[in-house]
Amino acid sequence: MVRPYKPAWPVERAVEFLREYTSKHFNQRLVVLIIEQLPAVL
Repeated sequence: MVRPYKPAWPVERAVEFLREYTSKHFNQRLVVLIIEQLPAVL
């Protein structure tokens, strides 16, 4: 999402961030589900 103080990330960067922080900050099962459903969301 665009913010007044920074541009929005491309989808690829957001997915990369999720993968990078899986099991550190994000639940692995949820990340897998989000990535699987991403085409339907887009």
